[in-house]
Amino acid sequence: MPVELLHLTSTFLGCRVEVPVEGSSFNDDPSLPLEYHERADSLRALSQTCHALRLTFLPILWECWNACVEVRAPTSPTFWKALGDQLKRSSVRLAREPELLSYIRTVNVILTRYSSAEVIPLFARCLARMPNMHTLQIVYAHIAMTTALKKGFANTSLPTVRKIILPPWAHEVLRCCPEVTHVICNGDDYRGEKLVSAIAKCCKKVEIVEGFQLREPNVMKQLIKAAPNLIEIKFNQVPSQATIEGLSGFKKLSVIGLTHRTSQKALDSGSYSTALPQELQQSIEAAKVILRRKPATTKYLRIHHTTLPSYPRRRWRPVRLALIEEILLI
Repeated sequence: MPVELLHLTSTFLGCRVEVPVEGSSFNDDPSLPLEYHERADSLRALSQTCHALRLTFLPILWECWNACVEVRAPTSPTFWKALGDQLKRSSVRLAREPELLSYIRTVNVILTRYSSAEVIPLFARCLARMPNMHTLQIVYAHIAMTTALKKGFANTSLPTVRKIILPPWAHEVLRCCPEVTHVICNGDDYRGEKLVSAIAKCCKKVEIVEGFQLREPNVMKQLIKAAPNLIEIKFNQVPSQATIEGLSGFKKLSVIGLTHRTSQKALDSGSYSTALPQELQQSIEAAKVILRRKPATTKYLRIHHTTLPSYPRRRWRPVRLALIEEILLI
């Protein structure tokens, strides 16, 4: 069978961990459900069938290292202990396998406080040995582990990372990525002052940011100074008129993304774009004005129509992305 068909076959073998993860969770258990093991199980089985299939499927199996999925165990340990022990074992094992390390392009991880003084340094050293990793997604990190991350990632450099997704309290990891161009804030606190500070000091090549609220004028000014090459910004909440107007300071800006939270019924009926909230309409018009003033040849306004799971929820649930509505501005 042609290699191209084998690669196509691999796309039907189970759920992929999206980048960024379009979902949300409460702190009691942020791990992704067990069905996310199915793809790795299938690829692992195929890679062990024969030498020819191993050459094809082993690199696909290890293209993404997912340390964020619920651990299968005969007992029922707490998620933080199960994931912490697994991350420790995997970090030690992978550090001894240069072939597997060379396959990894994306790392999706949940970081907990469990044995953090031991686990985080092992994980950081493992990341530093991956020659081809370009995307790092911290799906979840406890809000009280900033110090543990600072100590664990001390003297670590991740120069191959181009895209990073992380909560604002994991800013010490961002400081280790000097070549990053795409930064996504995925924490419950979307203000992101710490991330802006890290960009200013250590990440001079940032071109795309997502999930920053930028409600305070001083934070906006800091980001304008920190990321003069910014070409795209996406808001996960409806920004204020003042925030939109503040974007005029980005000289190279050519894409603005806005998020529209709507109901499941509206998504199913296709009526999500017919009755936009007044606040969002005002933001859309203000964004159009800002973009039309920019010198870029091609300028886009993107409206992301999404809905969140119904509350209350205890486990991770996917966010449904219905449509990205793209408006070309001339």
